[in-house]
Amino acid sequence: MKNRLYFLPFLLFAQLNQAQNHTISSIKIHKMSPNSMQLAASAFQDFYAMVHTGVDSLVLFHFDQAGNLEWSNRIDRALQNSFDLIALEDGAVLFAALDFEGNTSSIFISKINKNGALLWARRLDHINGLELDNLTAMEDGFLLSCHVSIGPTIGFLVRFDGAGNLLWDKGFAGLSFGNAVERPGGNIFALAFTNTVGTTHRPKILKLRADGALLWAKAYDAGHNLDLFTILGTPDNAIVCAGRASDDPFIYPDYWLLKIDEEGAVIWTNKYAYPDNSNLGYTYFYKLRFVPKGGLYLQFTNGSSNALLCFGNEGQFQHGWQYPQSHNLTDLENIGSGDLLNIGETFLGNLDYWLSIFRLDSLGRLDACCIDSVFLVGNTQPTTVNIIQVVQVSGVQVFQETLSFVPVYYSVDISCDLPIIQASDAIICPGECVNFQALALNVENSDIEFIWDFVGGSPEHGTTDMPGPVCYSIPGHYPVVLNIKEGDCLFEIMDSLEVCSPDFFPTAFTPNGDGANDTFKPLLYFPSTAYHFSIYNRWGQKVFETTDNNAGWNGTHLNQNQASDVYVWTLDCLEMRPNHPQQKHLKGEVTLIR
Repeated sequence: MKNRLYFLPFLLFAQLNQAQNHTISSIKIHKMSPNSMQLAASAFQDFYAMVHTGVDSLVLFHFDQAGNLEWSNRIDRALQNSFDLIALEDGAVLFAALDFEGNTSSIFISKINKNGALLWARRLDHINGLELDNLTAMEDGFLLSCHVSIGPTIGFLVRFDGAGNLLWDKGFAGLSFGNAVERPGGNIFALAFTNTVGTTHRPKILKLRADGALLWAKAYDAGHNLDLFTILGTPDNAIVCAGRASDDPFIYPDYWLLKIDEEGAVIWTNKYAYPDNSNLGYTYFYKLRFVPKGGLYLQFTNGSSNALLCFGNEGQFQHGWQYPQSHNLTDLENIGSGDLLNIGETFLGNLDYWLSIFRLDSLGRLDACCIDSVFLVGNTQPTTVNIIQVVQVSGVQVFQETLSFVPVYYSVDISCDLPIIQASDAIICPGECVNFQALALNVENSDIEFIWDFVGGSPEHGTTDMPGPVCYSIPGHYPVVLNIKEGDCLFEIMDSLEVCSPDFFPTAFTPNGDGANDTFKPLLYFPSTAYHFSIYNRWGQKVFETTDNNAGWNGTHLNQNQASDVYVWTLDCLEMRPNHPQQKHLKGEVTLIR
């Protein structure tokens, strides 16, 4: 595809690539800042991505539910490669970034609506050594966490309403902050760190009321090299954290999960060893997400290896995937009721990258034929809870600001090329057959194997992209499973087929006015048109006729009750099947009983 716009020495070109498998958006971009990309998915299933392309250059992208790019804007302001991005309940996006001026730094915050228009912008007053930590969406507004790194470390939690107005700010000596989470009732749980050289790391969790009043702060200790990098609320009103821990500072760390209740008491804590002695634990790109009916997912990367792991309700390991190192995944987001998005990049050389957004399948797999299984060893370590003192210090000031955008134009030729199963009929009836086909696959690749399972069908299996007719004899709802195998990779696609119940024609009825079985009419599985239903007595006289497929015979003719006897019926109709209508001519008998 040809390039649409050239601008700046740091963002030279961008183009969109045809998506494959679970890759729903792929953008070729020239940038100087690897690992600088984040996702934010809204409640409307659209999503945003932000990328730092070079010196003072942030670009914000907005995609629809299918991954189609709707707009992209470069932020026309000197902002640094330290930013965070969240989506709010109204579908707008909020970002915060560092804004350096001389030897001092500010934090710049801006809210942008779904159409890319600026709603408001704020700037925290200049503080020497100010650094950004995280943004957290709240029920009405958001929470900013930041810290001052020059001189004694001071961490700040700053609460804003939805319009960007400052509600309160709290300072904490000796702490810097990770992300936070709001729980039902408005209480806030914030992850904090101490980074004093030569001391054992003991990450801390702070609980605050909605007005910022500190309720408690507790430290958690599970090893010498100990860090917690992300915190998440669970559906059972508990808190889960993830990070790394090691009993020995000179060996590779394990990754660590901790679950506490709302009073800080430990529910369970598990530490897991990575099997290949890699340094995957030495990374700050930890992302934790909960998927309804899917479990707790932890993604982490260090720039050379990537993994996504799934755990059960008690922290037990269920399954995991190690992804190709070239993807360099740095963010993970929930989208919809049970799916996940993640974002990664592939280095192409000469500061060029493919920036890709992936939609994961129900097992957390990235896409076909690029994953390896991860087998892990888990063990449980006891956790000690300690209470710490937190000192409140001076606050910050917030000023209204301005912001402008430079539109960035890209080709929008993106399609989601997921392999799918196509059936010649979505619904068939007993004794009928259906043809299946695997679509959107490179069938010229001789290494691809097709493994079909037709539960309840005959034949029960298939081994090509277009297996022969599959026949079904019993009514029901049947799964159709296609496994696509390429080398050691196995990618599963599922669909379903409905086999109809036969049309039902009662053999007798009793029109005595008791409200049970008083009328006679056919019960058809499919809706029908061109409907003509007639009934005749034994002498061939027509006693009932209708073109209304909801009408039935009540046993009368010309307002006279007909005698108990056997009657003949005929039915002509056009059966409206999903893929092709079918003309039907049926005939039978019914007994009238008085």
